[in-house]
Amino acid sequence: IMNMKTKQYHDDEHLLIICYSCSTHVPLNSSVNACLNCKQSFVYSFCTFEVLPLVEFQVKKSDGTPGSLGTEPREEWTQIEDNYEALQIQPLSDPFITMEGSGMVQVDEETLSQMEPGTVVVCKWPPPLQYRYYRNLLPEFPVLSCETCFR
Repeated sequence: IMNMKTKQYHDDEHLLIICYSCSTHVPLNSSVNACLNCKQSFVYSFCTFEVLPLVEFQVKKSDGTPGSLGTEPREEWTQIEDNYEALQIQPLSDPFITMEGSGMVQVDEETLSQMEPGTVVVCKWPPPLQYRYYRNLLPEFPVLSCETCFR
C-alpha cells in the first residue's frame, strides 16, 4: 500500500480577488460577483477585466449633484510652534474606512462635497435613473468612465 501525503489546495495569493472595501481575499471559485464578507459588488475594467479599486456609495439626499464635489474648503497643515507642523485627524471619520455594517456605504452631501474630485467617479444616467457614485480607494490608480455607456 502506498501512502500519499497531500496538502489542501490553495490558490496563490496574488491570483485571488481582493475586496477594496474590507481588504479580504475572495476565492476564485466564488459564484457571486461580490465580496463574501461585506457584500460589496465588484466593479470590473472592460479593458483588462480586472477588479477596479472602486466602492459604490449612495448619497443620502436623492438630488445630490456631481457639481458639488470638492467645493468645501479642506483643513490644511497648521503651524502650532515655530519648529514643526501638525495635522489633526479625527479618528474613523471616513465612512469608507469604518465600514459600519455591510452593504452599500451611505454618504451625506457634506461628505460628498469634501471628497477629492479625482477620487469620485460619477455615472450620470439619464432620468428616471439615478446617478451612481463610486469612490476610487487607490487615487494613484486613475479610473475613467465612458460618458456614453458609463463603463
